[in-house]
Amino acid sequence: MGGNKLPDTPEFTLNLGTQYSHPVARASVYARGEVTVYGASVYDDFNTRSQDAYSLTDLRAGIRGG
Repeated sequence: MGGNKLPDTPEFTLNLGTQYSHPVARASVYARGEVTVYGASVYDDFNTRSQDAYSLTDLRAGIRGG
């Protein structure tokens, strides 16, 4: 098994997020976005099963207060 990658461990992870908020009357309107990127990974000790890198996106918007 020498030189193989550790199973179930992505090569890297990256998380980016941003949020915007704007007051309206007695409330505030907001929008938020996040992207998480996971590097390629393997599933077994012998590195015979693997998965390519992938990303997940989370978007949300709403009103707070009021």
